[in-house]
This record gives sequence, structure tokens and C-alpha cells, in this order.
Amino acid sequence: METQLIWPMRRRLAQLFAIIAITLLIGVPAQAITPQRFTAAVTAAKEKMASDPDGVIAMISTLRNEGSLRDPIQVATLDWLEGEALVRTARPERGLALLGRARAVTQARQPGGLLEADILLSQGGALTDSNRITEGLRALQRAHDLFAANGENRGRARALILIALLYSGARDYSAALRYFEQARDAYAGDTGLLVAIDNGRAGALAGLHRPAEAAHAYDQALSSARRMGSPPVLAAVLGNLADARLRAGQSVAARNALSQGFLVARDPR
Repeated sequence: METQLIWPMRRRLAQLFAIIAITLLIGVPAQAITPQRFTAAVTAAKEKMASDPDGVIAMISTLRNEGSLRDPIQVATLDWLEGEALVRTARPERGLALLGRARAVTQARQPGGLLEADILLSQGGALTDSNRITEGLRALQRAHDLFAANGENRGRARALILIALLYSGARDYSAALRYFEQARDAYAGDTGLLVAIDNGRAGALAGLHRPAEAAHAYDQALSSARRMGSPPVLAAVLGNLADARLRAGQSVAARNALSQGFLVARDPR
């Protein structure tokens, strides 16, 4: 009789210990990340992207591990940011795979929105960097159209700048100049974008053998770079300005710009 009672009890204890062991192995179920926490993390990742893309990858990995992401759009957003960061750290194929996955989700759940436009912008840059020029141009043009449809003029300007750089890389400086000017018309309220636009315009003008106009455009880029307050950007623009002034026959002005550039590079304070 006792034996009949003991064996079922042992089986129940064994089952209980097995459940406890599995629970310990699996751990506590992940908690859903709050919308506020997610929004703050995405904002931080965007701000960090230009200066520390490796840091962005680490941030996203932490975010994925610290809680469960049930919203497919949240997952797509992280895929986009990580894909962009991978592209910026010279891993375009891995980046493009994540960007493709992110876009597939947005096309299914949020087609035509700003997230899809951002993903397309990243895809266009990555494809261009991978020398897939036709695909890159198509993605950038589609990104521009989506930004325009959503009334996002800063996004339009970013897309136009990348299109202009693509044409400049192909030495079609007339087309590049046209797109840079369209970018300036689309959105002139961001100092960083103005530096990129005027620096790009100047390069296109130099390519068209219009050195005096190129020097003037670099002067405009320099003015924006000073307001931006970034020593590396300022040093780069001063170097470009020195070259343009030299080509325009302004040797003294070229030497002054070059000296300023060396000073900024040596002592960025």
C-alpha cells in the first residue's frame, strides 16, 4: 500500500523538479518594452548614428535582448537602424539584408509612410556604395517621392543630396548641380544639410570648370560649417576652399584657407 502511494508521489515530484529546472533555464518571460522607452531609444540611436554607428548596433542589440518586441513596426524600425549602422561600418551586404527585411514589413503593414521612406533612403545609399547604381538611384527616387507625399521636406532634401552625389560620382556635374539646387529649395533650415548642399554644389561647379563660382559656393559652405561648430567638417570645407581658390588664381586666399584648415585640424577647440 505504501509503495503504491510513494511511486505516484515520486513521479509528481520528478515532474515538479523538471518544471522548476525548465523555468530556471528559460528565465522570466521578457517584459514588453514601453512605447516611451522605445521612442527614446530610437531617438538616441538616430542622434548617435553619424558619430558612432558601432555604438548604435550595440544599443539595438541591448534593446532587442531586454524586452519582447511584439509590434512588427518596432522590429522593422530596429532592423532599419541596425542596417543603416552596418552600412556605415563597411558591412553593406549585411546591412542591405536587414533593410530589405524592414521594408518588406513596412510594405505589408504601413505602406507609403515615413518609415518606408527612411528605409529606402538607407537602401539607396547602401546600393550606391555597393556600386549597384541603377538600383540605388531607383530607391532614392522612390524615397524622395514618399517624403514628398508625406510633406517631409527635410527628407526630400536628404534624398536629393544623395541623388546629386550619385550623379557627381558619375561625373555628370550638370545633373548633380541641378539636384543640389533642388535640395536647397526643398529645405534650407538645417545647417548640416546646407553644408552638404553648398559643398556639393561647389564640387560640381569645379567639375564644370567654373572655379570662381566654386570658390563662392565653398564660402557659403564655410559659413554654414562655422555655425555647425564641427571641427572636422570645418577643416574639410577649408581644404576644399583652398583648392578652389588656387584654381581660381587666388593664391594668397588659397594659402590663408589652407592655414586655417591646418589650424582647425591641429587644435579643434
